[in-house]
Amino acid sequence: MESVLKKLFGPAGKIGLCVKDARRKVVYQNDISKEFCGDQFSVACKKGCMEFYVCNEACPSRAEGAQLYANKTIKDKYVDMVLLNDGENIITLVYPVTDKHSRELEYFKDKGLSKREYEIVEMVVRGMTNSEIVKNLTISKATLKTHLNNIYKKLPAESRLGFRRRAMLS
Repeated sequence: MESVLKKLFGPAGKIGLCVKDARRKVVYQNDISKEFCGDQFSVACKKGCMEFYVCNEACPSRAEGAQLYANKTIKDKYVDMVLLNDGENIITLVYPVTDKHSRELEYFKDKGLSKREYEIVEMVVRGMTNSEIVKNLTISKATLKTHLNNIYKKLPAESRLGFRRRAMLS
């Protein structure tokens, strides 16, 4: 088990790990976590994941449990984050998704998409909402819907549903 933890969270690992006490004071950070937030040991942290963390100060127990944040940016890098609060500690797992995005986008390169369709795929993969895509591309919602439908038609059946869900969530 220890070797698995070292592989995930050690120097060559892929997942950032940060542990804070209930007052948000950092008690542990691995190297990946430090890359995103700097060394925050013994500091009441307000950086990185804590910029997204939702806690009602009047009733802190509302923040207990898990909070998931997908496709967020920290220091201009896309990450997925899970924050776990057991009432005494806040444990953050940060997974950089830039490489994952690159692999996903590579999948779409040979699907016969137009330049604009591929541009929309990039935005969906990076977690942009439909409203953000419309604004960014200065197109109407109807035009975006047409592009998305054209994209679905060009995808193999086994990947359509996953992409459609993702685009609907965005």
